[in-house]
Amino acid sequence: MSELANLLINSRHRVRGALASIADVDAEEASGFAYVKLAFAYRTLAICHLLLRADTRAFFSNLCRSAQTYLHLLMLVRGGRTCDPVFLCASRVFSFPDALAAGYLQCARELARLLPTVHDPRFEYEDDFLLIHCMSRMILAVPPQPAVLDAPLARWKAVLEGGVDPYRDAFLALRDNDAQALNDALERLIEARKRQFDEGRRNLSIDEETQITDGRLFIRGLALIRLSGMIGMELPHEYPMMPSLARLSIAHPPPTADLWRYPESE
Repeated sequence: MSELANLLINSRHRVRGALASIADVDAEEASGFAYVKLAFAYRTLAICHLLLRADTRAFFSNLCRSAQTYLHLLMLVRGGRTCDPVFLCASRVFSFPDALAAGYLQCARELARLLPTVHDPRFEYEDDFLLIHCMSRMILAVPPQPAVLDAPLARWKAVLEGGVDPYRDAFLALRDNDAQALNDALERLIEARKRQFDEGRRNLSIDEETQITDGRLFIRGLALIRLSGMIGMELPHEYPMMPSLARLSIAHPPPTADLWRYPESE
C-alpha cells in the first residue's frame, strides 16, 4: 500500500476521533484543538483523494468540510467561547485558502469576516499574516476594488525591510491586474517551494506526511489563482504543484452548511 493510501486511511481515523472529541465536549474540544484537528484531517483527505485517485469530487467536498469546520470554531469564539489564541491567528487558519481553492466563496467570505485584522506577534510573523489579510481583503471587496490592497502591501514592503517576497509580488500583480507579473510570481513561489521541501527532506525538518501532501499540491497557490479568476485574469492551465485537475469551478450551489459533521463514506 502506498504512503498516500495509508495516509488516507489514517486521516479517516483522525476525522472520527476529532468528531468524537467534539461530541464528548472533552478537553480538546474546549481548547478548540479538536476542530483544528478535524479541519486538518479533512484537508489531508482532500489532497490524498486528488493525488491518489484524481477524485475531484472528494477533493472539493473535503476542502469544503475543512472550511466549514474552522468557520464553526470561529463562530463559537465570536459567540463568547474561549479558545487557545494560537488557533485564531489569521496565518494559522489554513482552511481559508482551502475554501478559496475549492471555489466555496460563500464560506471563504464568512471566514474572511471573522479573521483578525491585526497580526499576533506571539504566534505568527507579520508577513505571514499579511498574506492571509490580503486574501481576505480581496474576497470581501465586491465588486473587486484593487485599492483595498494598497495599505497592506505598503505595510508588507516595510516589514520586508528591502527584501523581496514573491507572495507580495503576486498581490501587486493582482492589484494591477497584470497576468504576466502574476505568472512570474507564481513560478518563483513554486521554485521556492520546491527548494523548501527539498531542504526539508535532506535535514528532516519537514515530516513525511507534509512532504507527500503539501509538497505535491500548492493550496495557497490555488487560492491565488482563484482570486485572479475573480478579476478576470487568464493564466496558464498547468503549473507544477497546481494541475488543472485541482482548479475547481465555483461551487454552485454551495454544499450544505453542516457537511463538516458528516464524513465521507468509506
